[in-house]
Order: sequence, then C-alpha cells, then structure tokens
Amino acid sequence: MRLITKKEFDEKVSLGLMPPESGKKVVRDLVNWLIMSLYEPDPELVYKAEKKKVESVGAWNELVNWGDLQCVCVEEHGNCYVAIIEEARDCPNLIAWLEGWLRKWGWNIVIKAEW
Repeated sequence: MRLITKKEFDEKVSLGLMPPESGKKVVRDLVNWLIMSLYEPDPELVYKAEKKKVESVGAWNELVNWGDLQCVCVEEHGNCYVAIIEEARDCPNLIAWLEGWLRKWGWNIVIKAEW
C-alpha cells in the first residue's frame, strides 16, 4: 500500500502511471490506515483501540465497534469521494477526524458510517 496525496495521485494519473478509477482504492487505503493508527498491538487480541489516541480525537464514547471498524467501500460522485465505514454510527468526532486528514491531503471526501 502506497499512501499518497490527491496532488500525487493526479500527477500519476496525468503521467499514465495510475488509472483514474484507482482513486477509490487510494482513498479506502488512506481511511483504513488512519483507522489503524488509532490501535496498538495486543498480545491476545493482536490489536486493540488505544484509549489515549481515540480519546484525543473525541471518539472514545462514540458508537464504534473497534474490533471490526473499517472502510469497506468508496464511491466516486463527480469530484467527491464517499467512503463508507462499517461498525460505527453516531460518531461525529471520528468522522470529522477522518475527513479532516483526508482533506489536508487534498481529497474531497465525505465519510459515512454504517452499522
């Protein structure tokens, strides 16, 4: 997985190094990488949500199944990507944090959470 900004993606597409439709995979990988950055290794579970990190984004008390949280699908609507994360709902802080990072990297993004 190579994580890239929207600017890098557009440059690769213009040079013929990446197909335009691969933007959905890039966005999915970025969302899942951000989600995984909220975890820590665990000797029994392999990984678990790291409370301090999750609290720092304001998502500790939100309705999230941290055991299965992931981006499962990305749709493209014009120049906007819509990323669907499963195993969460009523999680405005988590969504704002994910969208904030993607937008810093130049992606026009909307995150939707589904249970």
